[in-house]
Amino acid sequence: MSVNNYRYRYIPSKPVTYADLGDYKWCYVEAPPAKADMMGGCPTSQYEFGIIATDRMVLQSVREKVGLTPLPL
Repeated sequence: MSVNNYRYRYIPSKPVTYADLGDYKWCYVEAPPAKADMMGGCPTSQYEFGIIATDRMVLQSVREKVGLTPLPL
């Protein structure tokens, strides 16, 4: 699946791990500045922990637990 199909975008308030989001599929659409050199081809974000995209909307309870702020669609 292409990142273009991951339409829900979030700004993390801390580093995100795959374990944090369980069965949500996600990827970086903007790399955290500290990791940008290791993520060739991914634009560098202005946000400390980058911007992620998910395959579906993340429930509010999960967003609060993981520390995600939604970007407008």
